[in-house]
Amino acid sequence: MNSSKLALRYVEWDEEAQLERGELSNWSVSRDYLFICKLADATVLRNRLWEHTSHETDQYGQAIIYVRAYKGQLAPDVANAVKHTIFHTKCDVADPFEMVWYVYDRVQNTFQHAGTERPSEPLQAALVMLDHYMYWQNMEVESLMTVLDADRNKLLLFVERLN
Repeated sequence: MNSSKLALRYVEWDEEAQLERGELSNWSVSRDYLFICKLADATVLRNRLWEHTSHETDQYGQAIIYVRAYKGQLAPDVANAVKHTIFHTKCDVADPFEMVWYVYDRVQNTFQHAGTERPSEPLQAALVMLDHYMYWQNMEVESLMTVLDADRNKLLLFVERLN
């Protein structure tokens, strides 16, 4: 694992005006952890859910992730279940970094906690994020959304069972 640190900024982007609204966060992250940051669909910063609109590395080598307040591309009932799970369930800070799995229950329109993993390195989490369909705990699942909860040091994986 490369231990050199890179600058990472989260910047709010205004789609209508096509301009930056302001910096939300400025971190120093490992190159491997940057993969998780850029692959996530959304990020929780300052107790708000932000969806990623784009990302880049500027001419100075600084990574930037552009975000906007979460609108979501999921069906409204699923998006509401995601937000409820993030903001109205157990809140604890992980040390070290954790991946938390939630499986969608279509009947109850909720996400059920299905397990927690502590990857030995960030790239293990990034590899999971690369697939839309996967097998996890003997279930075939579809990834609905991945959220990096920067406030709690967790990657939240929202999936739906296929079989």
